[in-house]
Parts: sequence; C-alpha cells; structure tokens
Amino acid sequence: MMLFPINTATRSVIDLSGIWNFKLDKGTGFQEEWFRSKLTDTIPMAVPASYNDIGVAQEIHDHVGWVWYEKEISVPAVLRSERIVLRFGSATHLAKVYLNGIFVLEHKGGFLPFELVVGDHIENDKLRITVAVNNILDDSTLPVGIYQEEEYEGLGKVVRNVPNFGDCQIFCVNSINQ
Repeated sequence: MMLFPINTATRSVIDLSGIWNFKLDKGTGFQEEWFRSKLTDTIPMAVPASYNDIGVAQEIHDHVGWVWYEKEISVPAVLRSERIVLRFGSATHLAKVYLNGIFVLEHKGGFLPFELVVGDHIENDKLRITVAVNNILDDSTLPVGIYQEEEYEGLGKVVRNVPNFGDCQIFCVNSINQ
C-alpha cells in the first residue's frame, strides 16, 4: 500500500500542483517525439484538475485521447544526496512519464497513485517532467466504457467516451519527496 507523503523530521515534501504546460495531441505527439524537448505551443493548465471540465475551448472540453502535461522544476541541492521520489496522485486512465526526455514509466489505473525514483534523471539541479495522459475508456479501464468514433453529416468525425457513469479525466501530481 502506498501511503500519502507528509512532511516529517526526515522527509521533505514539495507540492507540484499548480499551473503546468498543457497540449492536446491530435495523434502526432509520439510520432513527433514531443517528449524529447520542451513542449511548444502549450497553454497553462491547472493540476490537479479535469482538463475536459475546465477547458474553455470546445476542442479541450470534448477532447478524447492523448494530452501532454509538462513542468520543469528546480531540485534543491540539499536534496540531491537523498532518495527523491516523484509521486502522482492519479492520471486518468493511462500515463507515460518522461524525465528530461527519457521514458521512465507507464501506468494504467486512473484512480490509483504511482511513483518513481528520479535521482538519476536530474540534470544541473533541473528536472523536466513530461507526462502523456490518455483518457480513452475501454473494457480495461475503471470506469469501464466505450470509445466511439462516429461520422456526422456537416460535422465530420466526432470522438467521445461513453462511460458507465459520469466521465472523469483527472491528472494530479501531488509531490516530490525524499
């Protein structure tokens, strides 16, 4: 069981929630290797949050598929000799995590926390965290759902998730801790 990290006499917790760089992926992000360098043409996005719910543009509100989040952080030198762990509260439903452009972890399980040790990936006291998140529902996700693509005259292809209950896409990074 993974406990929620708290500050103690021997553990420091740095909260990474707040504004992250955000980008919708229309199907080219992995092919173009967006994770290799800083994301371009991003918009600010609150984390934790459901981008579908807080996105003002229809394109964000209705998006189904991959999106990208990125944040570059400074790692205090005093922590460099410690075991540093990046903990995600959740990423709905599938997440691929890259640190300074290197793939380090894939996690499936939208409502479960996950974590990874980041020490070897810190460069010049900096860490660029890039996370691709996919909100498509299928028979292997919780909630179980159906991914649908339908053609409509005058609209073209419309993509949507049909969940068993209210749809929820959540991305949340709670902390870096040692």
